[in-house]
Amino acid sequence: MSKFYKQLSFLLCLMCFVPLNAADQHLIIEPSDFSFGSLSKNSLVYQLGEIPVIIDPENNTISYKKNNSWEAQDFTELPKFAAYAEGVDKIYIVGGIIAGQQSKKVFDLSLVGDKLQLNPLPDMPHGVLNAGASVFKGALYVCGGLESVYANEASKKAIRYNFSSDTKAWEKLDDLPEAVYSPSVIEGFEELLFIGGKVFDQAGVVVSTNNVMGFRLAPIDGQIKKGWRELAPIPQTLSNNCVAKLGQSHILLLGGESIKSNEKSELSKQVYFYHNMSNTWMTESVDMEARTNAFLIKQNDTFLLCGGRNSEGKIQEKVLGIQVQRVVKSLGAIDYAVIVVYFIIMAGIGVFFAKKQDTAEEYALGNRGVKWWAAGISMFATAASSISFMAIPALVAATSLVHVSGVLLIIPAFFVSAYLTYPLLRRLKITSTFEYMELRFGKSLRIVGSIQNITYQLAGRMSVVMLLPALAISAVTGLDIMLSILLMGGLTTLYTCFGGFEAVIWSDVMQGGMMLLGLLIIAVFGIWALPEGFTTFYEVNQANHKLNAFLFSSDMSLPLFIFFALNTIIVQMNFVSDQSLAQRILCTPEKDVPKLAGAMTACSIVVALLAGFAGLSLFAYFATFPDKMDVMMKNDSMVPLFIVQQLPVGLVGLIIAALFAASMSTLSSSMNSCAVLISEDFYKRFSKNPDEQKALKIMKISTFALGAIGTSSALILSRIDTPALMQVWAEICAVLSGGFIGVAILGVFTRRTNCGGAVVGVAASIIVSLLLKNYSTIHWSSFAVFSTLSCLFFGYFSSFILPGKKRDLRGLTLWDMYPSEEDDQKSANLEPKAVEA
Repeated sequence: MSKFYKQLSFLLCLMCFVPLNAADQHLIIEPSDFSFGSLSKNSLVYQLGEIPVIIDPENNTISYKKNNSWEAQDFTELPKFAAYAEGVDKIYIVGGIIAGQQSKKVFDLSLVGDKLQLNPLPDMPHGVLNAGASVFKGALYVCGGLESVYANEASKKAIRYNFSSDTKAWEKLDDLPEAVYSPSVIEGFEELLFIGGKVFDQAGVVVSTNNVMGFRLAPIDGQIKKGWRELAPIPQTLSNNCVAKLGQSHILLLGGESIKSNEKSELSKQVYFYHNMSNTWMTESVDMEARTNAFLIKQNDTFLLCGGRNSEGKIQEKVLGIQVQRVVKSLGAIDYAVIVVYFIIMAGIGVFFAKKQDTAEEYALGNRGVKWWAAGISMFATAASSISFMAIPALVAATSLVHVSGVLLIIPAFFVSAYLTYPLLRRLKITSTFEYMELRFGKSLRIVGSIQNITYQLAGRMSVVMLLPALAISAVTGLDIMLSILLMGGLTTLYTCFGGFEAVIWSDVMQGGMMLLGLLIIAVFGIWALPEGFTTFYEVNQANHKLNAFLFSSDMSLPLFIFFALNTIIVQMNFVSDQSLAQRILCTPEKDVPKLAGAMTACSIVVALLAGFAGLSLFAYFATFPDKMDVMMKNDSMVPLFIVQQLPVGLVGLIIAALFAASMSTLSSSMNSCAVLISEDFYKRFSKNPDEQKALKIMKISTFALGAIGTSSALILSRIDTPALMQVWAEICAVLSGGFIGVAILGVFTRRTNCGGAVVGVAASIIVSLLLKNYSTIHWSSFAVFSTLSCLFFGYFSSFILPGKKRDLRGLTLWDMYPSEEDDQKSANLEPKAVEA
């Protein structure tokens, strides 16, 4: 025990010396020593991959930076007033004026070795200058502009060139909502944005516009509208400005000028931030000389503002570096104390139950005598995790209630679980759920299934649920995400290793209660902060289609209700293929299994409703107060950002502790369940003389190792830019778990399916999942459904073709369950024996 206390003390002290802080952001603008040489008034600055280039159409030269010096290259004739679009390693030059006429020509500029090359693309259907152009979803979009050198009206035309198209032809799109030329164009957050620009007023005079238009290939979840939509206008009319993408939901708008009819143009001194999720703008004043026609490129973590002219028309040679930085503010001592108390309680649970872990049976299942209500809450906490606490509210805020609509199917699914599937598993005196797979199908399915489940826990569940609160802690405290992961992974590993299964159960009970309370607090305080309370809450969400909960359509690129309904039903069978859930059934007395299912169902319904309610509350709050957003944050950090801004002292610490709890409940369950699988499915299964004390030691050592591996997976995932971790989670589940959920359904509900068919089903589910992810437009929420259905189809029908060994199915399918009056006698006589495949 001394080793436990030393490790715990080290981790708690490490956390205590890290300051807890709140986060805010400010735009920092300072002179940069980056040199662009001598820019003329006609110079255009863009990025060719990571390399800045200067395009001078007047002198027909293009320069790029090579070994800290600029290398210039001459070209025959570069178009003037062309549109430019930056690709991954190309710059596309679209239209413009060549030989005094509007041009249909399109070129891509690339760097081959040390030479710049201009390669022609197919001509556009019409000539255009000063258009808006951008690369979006594998295609080049060209919209608006002027169709003649002498035009007195802008164009509404929109066309697209798909780089992977076999026809090599331009495709005509629906017209723009408003005719415009020289707009700022940027791709961001599944949408192509056309911001500001110039238009002709009724008198034919050129003026700036504040209109913003968005183009979507797929609608926002919960809606069905694709294509063009009009967005919130810029607070002022603006053209010739710079744009850049910030974080995961914001666009930076800088500089430019406001051209007004019969008035002198006015240069903008404001910086604007557009939040795509809430369709709102916020303004920040900066101390810098206004400039228009400037360019913004990114070098490392800094944006460089270069070129352009000031209000007197002078070329701006000074290069400015722009960064978005955070200012930290210490939290109160009370919040600090609440967090530390939480960890002390978790440690105390581990210490208390460490004294009782004398046998492998106690360590793995708590001697099968755990209270039904505790097991039910633990089952809910394990399944819910930080996915429910953070990712689902953030997803609802970003989309709509469609992602919680499947909760309606939990009630009918309860009756199947309580009186059929859960009792079937409990009556088998097994420890590993994959012992069922061996009895039902054969040894190979047991081993493969166990390996799959361990991989799923390590590479999928543990990493995602650990990363979410780490993001929260980073947003709240400024603490490095990687250090947060290490702290949380280490603390959870300690109490799980020493306290065993009972420590996991009772810590889950506390953590589950904290999750429910935390979501309720967020929802209530979010509404409380609004100007007119619930009225504002309803009106804002209704106006933005956030209350759309059920979507019915034949378009499978949408998050349809049928997908969520099927997924809810399928998840109820996950207990056979997920050891962490199966343990809650196996640890409960058989007579209490229906009560266990009831507790799990009740908690699941409550957490789904609270998560949806909290998501709507968050959206209404940030849509009403867009200046409260952190422009550099990830979408999944909305919950912690709200916490530090709106909750009073004490509650902030409580919710931060709840963020830890939401993750640690699942994390501890994953560690313990995987350790049990290693002991039961590998050590005991293949050892000729398995020893209980040695099995106990193996489980404890495995817990430490699994904690280290899971923590490492979370560290790797933290370096990947993902718009929504809920989407990553769905994709991981589809690939790693969908197949074995299907095998579980086939095993429980059919007699026909044999081992060969089950293997075919698993392989088919993995292939289908990968094909859907990489080659289809089907919505990601349906991946698990199609993965499981493909396993059911191919697994069942291939069993008619593939030979299979005849097996004793007594007690292994719903059609062969023991009658309830014979449960005690026959389940006691049933011992899991290995059956060769």
